[in-house]
Amino acid sequence: MPRRKLIIPITSPPLEQCAVPIRPSPFPINSPEATKLKSVREHFDDDRLQIAENEGKAPTRSLEDVERMFLSEEMMIRYLKATRWNVDNAVKRLESTLIWRRALGLYDVEANAKELEPEFASGKIAIIGYTRLSQPILYTWTARNATPASFQQVKHIMFSMERTIDLQLAGVPYGLFSSNCPSARKAHYPERLGGAGLLKMPWLGSLFVTLLWPFVDADTRRKIYVNPDLSKDLVAPDQLLDTYGGDIEFEWTTEYLPSLVEMCVRRRSENLRRWKEKGGRVGLSEWDFLEHVGGDDSTRPSTQRTSTVDERRDLVNDPTRPTSGVAASEHEKLSPPSSVTNTTDMTQL
Repeated sequence: MPRRKLIIPITSPPLEQCAVPIRPSPFPINSPEATKLKSVREHFDDDRLQIAENEGKAPTRSLEDVERMFLSEEMMIRYLKATRWNVDNAVKRLESTLIWRRALGLYDVEANAKELEPEFASGKIAIIGYTRLSQPILYTWTARNATPASFQQVKHIMFSMERTIDLQLAGVPYGLFSSNCPSARKAHYPERLGGAGLLKMPWLGSLFVTLLWPFVDADTRRKIYVNPDLSKDLVAPDQLLDTYGGDIEFEWTTEYLPSLVEMCVRRRSENLRRWKEKGGRVGLSEWDFLEHVGGDDSTRPSTQRTSTVDERRDLVNDPTRPTSGVAASEHEKLSPPSSVTNTTDMTQL
């Protein structure tokens, strides 16, 4: 297949090459999961709820529509699962995340993009293509970093992860990995890792992984791919960069960031419109307002079946279920892990 040159992100996965997720059935009404989910939903659906603007003794205000949309059924399940289905802890973590997102100003995409233009200038991060599981792919090449270590680098990664979430499709939870900001990832992006692939590792890096492998927990091991053949196992060639065996010849230009921002702002606006049309309430399922793989429901295959209650439990409890992010890392050089500027090069799917 001839290679194609690309300078802007790909808008959606090709339906003929990607798995189409199936909407699961809800939990049984009287099940423990349904009861706990209902408790979390009722807490955040209270009109009297006030959330601080920042950490500490900051002013408070009620939730905005974008925050209420953020508090989807699936988001609540992620936090419940991350806290072992402890309602109080899940509520506390969600409130902490809401405060953290307000403090960073994560909802103003265009302002953040303008602020982070210097970080994007070297082309060290790009979102290009989708995996066979309809997962958006986020490439990072930290060896291309040209700015000094700072909080802006961390914010750059957060911004990129958020844009990947914007491109998330219904039934395809986002997945991410970033060693630059492990505390924020663990606290505010629970149950989000779809997988991580380590690419073109030098022998010393491979030896390091081999020695540590027995100490990695089973759930994480299932999500790690060491030197995978991406074009064979995970990504169709026309969705993959030529560097990793695909057909896309990507050239970084100043057109990329504005195109990404425009795409994400439009997607967020469409999601918000659908969310309002479906009732605009806390706890609405992402299936009801996120764009679907292949487009709207009317354009999707009519043969889709609804999964059973047992399958729904599997989706919540099985960490190996398909998710939207698998990270692949290229080690362009082996560097000390303590430096923000020298962290592992990643391709996040």
